[in-house]
Amino acid sequence: MAASRPEAAAAPIPPTPPAAQPGEPGRGSTFPLFADLPAELRLKIWHFSFEPRVVALYTRKLHYADDAQSRGIPVWQSRNANPAQLSASVEARQAALEHYTVSLALAPERAAERAGESPPDPDRRLYLSPRDDTAVVLGEFHVERVQKLLRHVRQHDPRGRGLRRLGVGAGCFAHQGGGWLLRVYAKNVFRDLDELLLFMYNGRAPPDSWPTGGECELLACHAADYYRRFVLGRGAELRNGDEWLRVGRANAELRVVDLVFRSERGSDIGREVDPVEAGRLMAMFPDMETDMLNSLLADADL
Repeated sequence: MAASRPEAAAAPIPPTPPAAQPGEPGRGSTFPLFADLPAELRLKIWHFSFEPRVVALYTRKLHYADDAQSRGIPVWQSRNANPAQLSASVEARQAALEHYTVSLALAPERAAERAGESPPDPDRRLYLSPRDDTAVVLGEFHVERVQKLLRHVRQHDPRGRGLRRLGVGAGCFAHQGGGWLLRVYAKNVFRDLDELLLFMYNGRAPPDSWPTGGECELLACHAADYYRRFVLGRGAELRNGDEWLRVGRANAELRVVDLVFRSERGSDIGREVDPVEAGRLMAMFPDMETDMLNSLLADADL
């Protein structure tokens, strides 16, 4: 099934295996008798095909005077592709809309020349499953914008629960007073979440080399040296003794993870690092030796 055009969305899916060769079973195989199955069975198969995804959202002012909002609703950018089932067939789309029950209007990808030229693009929408998908918000933590995002998802979720899992950059709270600020947000902004994740990626947008329709993934990073430095440095404010702060209705412990962007072949995307990025890393890890910082920048692991 071909993914729909960038109405947008992505998932925590393992690297894509090589395509099957002609005559081999697997990805290249088809099931021509699928249409002959009872409708109830076909719908069950469609629903089994829906997998949890990681969806990267970000905002970028298309004009210096724009506020990245339309009618008070934040206008998001995303390069993720919507689930392929939305464009496979009428039956598949109907099943997908029962699962991906919330949609977000996306801003146009082109740059605006004048203020007010960045309303939502009517042809670009991102479909979400509030129960299964994880939304990760890149860049700075803008509390009002995130609140409106969570409110929009909750209002349009048929179950009334809203988004279960949200990810924000660890650097947003890696400063003096970050722990106190997170404790405040835990009581209001994040109170209805099942899980809050802090990811070790500081870009305001996905890497330039990440293709539209690509996949992103959240991975454990406990063995990484930069994780240990974060725990011993600014991250210490985000902990209670040996545990990370607990957030949300489930009182779940924070998870600190890597956010990885995948190429079409399943490999990690490298990032070009500029002085601004280096400055952000220095701010997150003020005690890091220059050699270690340069190594991290070269490997683009963060």
